[in-house]
Amino acid sequence: MKKIFALFLGLSIMLLTACGTPTEDERGTTTHEESVTCVGTKTVDVTEPNTVRLNGDYDSVPTVTVPERLSSEELDSIVIPVSADDPYSAIIANEIDWYKQAGSQYNSEVERYALYDINGDGTDELIIGSIGVLGGTSVYEEHEGVSAEYTFGLLISEVYTIQNGKAVRVQHSAVSADAYETVIFDNGILKVVRLTPRNPRITYRKMVNGVFEMVGDCIYKTFDGKYYYRNGSDTGEITEEEFNRRIAEIEDGAHPVELEWKHLQDYGK
Repeated sequence: MKKIFALFLGLSIMLLTACGTPTEDERGTTTHEESVTCVGTKTVDVTEPNTVRLNGDYDSVPTVTVPERLSSEELDSIVIPVSADDPYSAIIANEIDWYKQAGSQYNSEVERYALYDINGDGTDELIIGSIGVLGGTSVYEEHEGVSAEYTFGLLISEVYTIQNGKAVRVQHSAVSADAYETVIFDNGILKVVRLTPRNPRITYRKMVNGVFEMVGDCIYKTFDGKYYYRNGSDTGEITEEEFNRRIAEIEDGAHPVELEWKHLQDYGK
């Protein structure tokens, strides 16, 4: 499936080791990265390292604990009825079947699904979420002998919609593995925030004709307190006021949607 949040944990929590979700390449399909990569082009020499040091870094976003994996017997007992009248049922059934074949290396319990009409056309989209390490594992490096503990969250990993009676993945819906916040607003905007709240990279997309198109520029903040925008090769510095103005303009008073996340095995119940 999809965009994946690999979970790497130490021996002290072996239960969670290898409880990530599989990459596209491991499924024999093509990995789809973000169409527009928001990467700061400025090299900043600051004393504060580009890493998460305290669990408090992610206090502003919802966090979760990683669930225990199902036993092989429990997993094998799951049957998702597939119906031509419900194209999404085949997507969920395929996910479950993959985990059955993958064995104990992966934990199916880190995946969730939700149904929500993102673009307001009267048809729900199938939203797949994954529990992963917020900001990606690379931001949790040891500093001065202190290792930060991983913080986990449930993030949107990809979106499916119905086209000509078939379930198809919405282009550019796959979310980077270093995201720490994913939000769908009631105006149809998908917000993705990467890295950490101290140096966020923010992109907005809106679903148009089965594709998540970029809305505005990617905007980001560096550890030295400077703000930038990026659109392809065009990059420039902006003020904090302009940074906040762009956020307010795109979100335009919209409210985050509270998705009703469910376990894969509960699909159709």
